[in-house]
Amino acid sequence: MNGTRRGITLVEALIGAILLLLLFYAAFRTLLMARQEALKGLWLQEQIIALRNTTRALGQAIKASSYPSTIAREGGEEVVFSYKEARSFDGSGRLRQLDVKGETDLDMKLVSGFISPSAVPQRVMVFPICTPELDAGNHTPGRIVWNELVLEPDPAYFPLAGLGRLKWIERETTYSSQGLASRAFSLNLTFPANQPPTREKVLISSVDGLFISYFSVDELRGIAVTTKGEINRKLRRRFLVSVRIDCSHFRDERMRIGDQCSVVNNIDISELVGGGMTLVVLAVTGNQAKVRFNGSETMVGVGSVLGGRLKVTRVKAGSGSEPGFIEVSIDGSSRTQVFLEQK
Repeated sequence: MNGTRRGITLVEALIGAILLLLLFYAAFRTLLMARQEALKGLWLQEQIIALRNTTRALGQAIKASSYPSTIAREGGEEVVFSYKEARSFDGSGRLRQLDVKGETDLDMKLVSGFISPSAVPQRVMVFPICTPELDAGNHTPGRIVWNELVLEPDPAYFPLAGLGRLKWIERETTYSSQGLASRAFSLNLTFPANQPPTREKVLISSVDGLFISYFSVDELRGIAVTTKGEINRKLRRRFLVSVRIDCSHFRDERMRIGDQCSVVNNIDISELVGGGMTLVVLAVTGNQAKVRFNGSETMVGVGSVLGGRLKVTRVKAGSGSEPGFIEVSIDGSSRTQVFLEQK
């Protein structure tokens, strides 16, 4: 009588163990990938909120930019003295003289073009928001809130993916024009870079790059007519400032999101010396484009490299009222930016 076979052989046990391990591994990989996708979704939601808050805060601050001024009582009337311009009127209220200060110490200073995070902090924008000095009885000094925007390396993500973060720094100072001939117009003030910050805050992290640009139009400041009949026409520049912030996931460069704000400011603009790159498309003809890169004009086509960081990936000529454009990739990655031809 043959004996009944019981149990399993060693080979069957090994095969079963291997299959069980494969099952657990597949389940683990599925759960891990699901967790990673969930974390990416959470990161995306957080970045959307952070981008909205950052661009809104930037837009409101830029819109509030202003020069110092003095409101004083002279001859029983309140007179406003401006830092940037001085006006003289005759007894009938006609403008006789208009002087405009040429100093740029209190202008909005910014780095225009592309700015990428680096190993050292980069100052990309500085501008003042001023509260007037009051001297119509009781004297109240004026106040300046210096706003500084800094792109610095993100401690958590810069070593891994070269990402940065935007920090907002505020410094408060006061000013008084008592004893000065033209009050606020006679002030001599500069940005207190060495003063300890009054407030500072990280606006957003995982920043892959900034693009800052500005456009301007001429606006009539005033027309002064001297007693001899000479006409002195003064113009000013009105600036539209645009700031775009691009963020990317530190593990997946394809996961990107960005936002921008465009605001008309109230003061003049001067350029900061920095690592920004400016690119203007002057004309597109066929598969070639004439561009101005960092102030120098050159011809480019598909494959051309500008500044060692921007590579032209597409050139398209315009038709009719539609302008041509060029498309460039940044740092050889999948990130692209389109620049329209200026008409």
